[in-house]
Amino acid sequence: MREGPKKTICVVVPEELYQELSVLAEKSSRSMSAYIRQVLNAHLQYLSRFQGE
Repeated sequence: MREGPKKTICVVVPEELYQELSVLAEKSSRSMSAYIRQVLNAHLQYLSRFQGE
């Protein structure tokens, strides 16, 4: 996880996406917030690897 100051954001998602995230968070034994942070961090790492292509 990234260190330093943190900010809170609010995101509105469709019910279907919320349910999908909820199931995946539970399967990974994470809270919804922790799971979303993990997904965002993984996506940012992916983008940084392939940004120049």
